[in-house]
Amino acid sequence: MSPSLNIADIEAFSAVAEMRSIARAAARLHLSQPAITRRLQNLEEQLGVRLFDRHSRPMILTPEGQEAYKRAKGVLASASELQAAITPGKSMTGDFRLGFSTALGDTLLGRPLGILRREFPKLRLSAVCDESAGLITRIRERELDVAVILMPEGHSLASGIVGEMQWTDTIAVVAPKEFRFRRGAGLVELSTQPWIVNPPGCSGRQALQNAFDKAGLQLDIVLETSGTGVQLALIEGGRGLGVFLPYVVKASRFRGSIRMIQPSDFKAKISMWIAYHPNSERLRQPIRALCDALKNRR
Repeated sequence: MSPSLNIADIEAFSAVAEMRSIARAAARLHLSQPAITRRLQNLEEQLGVRLFDRHSRPMILTPEGQEAYKRAKGVLASASELQAAITPGKSMTGDFRLGFSTALGDTLLGRPLGILRREFPKLRLSAVCDESAGLITRIRERELDVAVILMPEGHSLASGIVGEMQWTDTIAVVAPKEFRFRRGAGLVELSTQPWIVNPPGCSGRQALQNAFDKAGLQLDIVLETSGTGVQLALIEGGRGLGVFLPYVVKASRFRGSIRMIQPSDFKAKISMWIAYHPNSERLRQPIRALCDALKNRR
């Protein structure tokens, strides 16, 4: 590759190839759209080829662009490895975009974000909550760098996504503290109760629905809402039951005013994963710090 090629031009090209939009690539790199366009033009002039079909929307790589993108990923990965190897954590700059499953989100954000802020003060942190499937899509489209997701025990990450399984735990039913539940009882005893759950796409909700269906029972959902804090507050107030990982309940401010119960015929297990894109080598240090922060909270 010619030494006159600019790594910033290659980075802009790769961002447009992955986002399939100059506007989205500009937002990702915190540049103006004209700046992205200039960098694409620079790279095309240096290579002497057209990298994109200018008439397509979304933007599509030409055959030469596809080959260039394959090579560009290797170049950027090597540059990221070099930077990660020699740059101390406190000197790292750029964006670190995190996603948290809605079943974990607002009860667990504080500590890991605080640790990342302390150890990598120059990184620009941003965090969103979404269902795990949505977070995986955002990683694949390079809208997120890393996500903390939940999946049923034994499931593996989707193709094109890498990560680490942190732990597996049994889902608990959560009820108001005064709720009476006979030891050894099952879902039949809970089938007359109202339920407060996450929207469709939540692994815990789906596991509960599957258990009710298997038992031939009707699940009475009175409220769908994202946000564990809201759900736990409503459960504390006697508005219904919910399903959570014990990890989440113990980390919440409601842990003393609600109770966890375990129906004899509901033993579903959920695994927590840290998922990220294969081309995230530059962020190896903060990803490791995130893993450690969450693993140590169990």
